[in-house]
Amino acid sequence: TYVFRHAIVREALEASVSGARRALLHREAARFLAGQPAADPMLIAHHARLSGAREIAAGALTAASRIAADRFDYPAALGFADEAIVATDTSAARLQRATVLLRLARYEEARVDAELAVTRGDDVRANEVAGAIAYYCRDFPRAAALGESLIELAATPYQRVQGYVIRTRALHAAGDVAGAVEQMTAALKLCRSHGFPRPVSVQAFLAVHVGEASAAIAALESRLGTTDEALSTIYTPVHVHCAHGYALATLGRAGDALRVLERASMEAQRRGLVRYMSLGVNMSSWIHRNIGDVGRALECNLEASEGARTAGYRELEVYALLDPCDDDLAAHDHEAAVRRVTAARELMLEPYAYAWRHRLRVLYLEGRIALEQGGPDQALDHARRLVAAAALRRAPRYSRLAELLELRAQAALGHRPPGELQLRTLSDALAGVAGVEAWWLLAELGASSGSELCFELAGQHRDRLAASLEPGASAHFERYAGQRLDMIRTRGRIG
Repeated sequence: TYVFRHAIVREALEASVSGARRALLHREAARFLAGQPAADPMLIAHHARLSGAREIAAGALTAASRIAADRFDYPAALGFADEAIVATDTSAARLQRATVLLRLARYEEARVDAELAVTRGDDVRANEVAGAIAYYCRDFPRAAALGESLIELAATPYQRVQGYVIRTRALHAAGDVAGAVEQMTAALKLCRSHGFPRPVSVQAFLAVHVGEASAAIAALESRLGTTDEALSTIYTPVHVHCAHGYALATLGRAGDALRVLERASMEAQRRGLVRYMSLGVNMSSWIHRNIGDVGRALECNLEASEGARTAGYRELEVYALLDPCDDDLAAHDHEAAVRRVTAARELMLEPYAYAWRHRLRVLYLEGRIALEQGGPDQALDHARRLVAAAALRRAPRYSRLAELLELRAQAALGHRPPGELQLRTLSDALAGVAGVEAWWLLAELGASSGSELCFELAGQHRDRLAASLEPGASAHFERYAGQRLDMIRTRGRIG
């Protein structure tokens, strides 16, 4: 572009150029600028509007929308996409607007544009965008079907990877964990063959759920400084940070997890991603709760709950509601725990992602509540049902929690206590699936069964968790844990 020293010079030059010539120059400027990621979207739009060629204008305005969205200016991006569709209603413009609407958490509007592009059948990318959007509309069968279509129609191996990723996430969310693992295996095989970046955030969440948190961390840390963005309409560094923090916390690396989750929340705020601004906050509540900062944990749950309702994020809303049940049960406030579970069940009537994990969690909580209320037979029934359900879903975290509940219920019924080998094996397993809460879980088993070994193992987990924290937080946690372990031991002695 040229800068004129005086407006009169510019006006004189413009007057000397014919209308057709001006339109041609605007077309060429729009074409050129649309290919420059650093270009000003407003300047692209200016030339596109004056180009006199509707198709060229639509392409340039679509590019302007994409550049504005990459800079997180979603209102401008949406405006440019609207203009592009008015100029010429192309699938590319529809998909761009769908992507912007998705970032704004306007899922149903995004779905209309994306599905229209799928119906037209002139852009295979429509299957990827529509599949991503169907996931957020909680239509997991549709998301999986679109992923399958993308695999079949893919022009490149890269697009096949995208199809496998969409299917992985849809199947995982719906509870077909074995199917999700199969799809992710196919995606990773293609990535290795062609040197593509791995979809590490999807891979990591799935790995943690099947009990492979160490593998999740290794995959994530091997890709630090890169993102999943190139592979999908959806994924951003926020997803990578959330997956990383979740995996670290699962292994009891509380200090590292809190730092990573803080980055997740900051990045979501910077990008204006309404849905994910609260996810890292609620994940942090899990850690704060188990290192003794219960007040901060409750604040995080409240903040996350409000954000989840704003964004229509039912999965997070249920998490934020159920998380404080641990506080209620620690305080022997069984009625409060029952109220939370009842309210959660109401929210769980609608379909949403990972509802199957919440069903496992509710089964576990109801078993704990029954045990605390003096119903060991009912607790034992819940534990055995949880064992079967967790095995079906390949959910080792809930398999180990079910084992704990079963052992506590059996102790209350006067059964023979578990042997040393079983307790040590259980302790090792908890370190890989419940690292931040293993210390008090084993202590409660010790109180129920009269096992001094359980308290010894609980102390080892406590010490590892304390070592993962900054000095100030570590000292606070050690005081809190000492008091809580004493209370658990005393309660065990008095029955």
